[in-house]
Amino acid sequence: MDVAITPISAPRYALVTSRLRAARSGGWREVEHKPVWFAGDTGCDAIQAELVDGGDGSEAFLGGGGVADKVVLIARDVYVDYPDVVLTDRLLRHRPAAVLYTTRAGYQGGPPDVYYNYRTVESHPPPPSAVIDYAAALDLLRRPPRLVEYQAQYRVEAGTCAHVVATLAGSDPRAGRVVVCAHYDSVPGSPGAADDAGGVAVVLALAERLSAQARRGQPPRQTVTFVAWSGHETGVHGSSQFLGRHPEFVASCRFALNFDGIGSRLHLNQMLGCGSPEVLAAVQGRVAGCGYEWPMSIGPGGLDVINLTAVGVPWVSLGQGLTAWAHTPLDDVDSCSPGALAAPLVAAWAILEWAVEAAEIPRGYPPALAADAAEYCARFGWGPIVDED
Repeated sequence: MDVAITPISAPRYALVTSRLRAARSGGWREVEHKPVWFAGDTGCDAIQAELVDGGDGSEAFLGGGGVADKVVLIARDVYVDYPDVVLTDRLLRHRPAAVLYTTRAGYQGGPPDVYYNYRTVESHPPPPSAVIDYAAALDLLRRPPRLVEYQAQYRVEAGTCAHVVATLAGSDPRAGRVVVCAHYDSVPGSPGAADDAGGVAVVLALAERLSAQARRGQPPRQTVTFVAWSGHETGVHGSSQFLGRHPEFVASCRFALNFDGIGSRLHLNQMLGCGSPEVLAAVQGRVAGCGYEWPMSIGPGGLDVINLTAVGVPWVSLGQGLTAWAHTPLDDVDSCSPGALAAPLVAAWAILEWAVEAAEIPRGYPPALAADAAEYCARFGWGPIVDED
């Protein structure tokens, strides 16, 4: 197996200062929050403005003309549904002074780290933005403060990181490539045990097993590349840059198997996939054959394999429902268990056995899914793109 360490450039978000307060009858009260990465910078002077309810951030809520120069509270399960350029452009038209996004009810560990895609912030500049949890948002609406004050300053530094890319040559040089991947970086405020050290552990175990078979004279038909991505937590920036710089890699790719959110003690198995009905049915059949009930949602998502969606490569991502404390300090080793890795390993091996020996795995998606995927990629600026250093 050939192993390469592939360096890439990536933006590094460095917070300088941040403060969110609400003016109550007894004075200013601090509000726990996290600044949204790459949002607008307030500068040295804090914003002080009236708080208004922006509903879900749709035009029906923002279009009445009452949000300009105000702090707008938008109800959004912001870890799952990151701010995109459609929402950013809508906010630009209505000119709020700042935006507060919420988590969903029951989110644990405090407000999570989320971000605007660094690629799009120049062409679609977002307002100063922060995340607060559901309970804090509900309190602000139930007991409206006289004013809200928000300040956030940060700098963007040029950073470097690296992917770990290991390739096991297949027995048929004319066959394509299967990619097996997970990201190994995490946000600064979280240990990242299930997001996504657990996913990397599964990738390593699969690489060990498949390479052992090859050493025994049973190599896979298709070439298999195992990747531990970096630069994920700045908007799947790292995989996008790698794929843009290696078009031959993209051209040879026939299928990708991704892992994100793996290993949590309390979990709910889930799959997300894009591909033809035949490809996705084959994957579901392999998993069902293992005895698992592992439902699949069909459509794009904020994963590294989204950058392969832009060129029609079929993919499946295995996860375990890590949406209750991701990107917070609670995503630690104590929240995970070795036993939780068993199901992803068994299911993934069944999928991989099929993928590496398949005579053909067609590219492309049904028209409705292709249109949905293209729109999704456009909203976030995702796809294989070469960045300038």
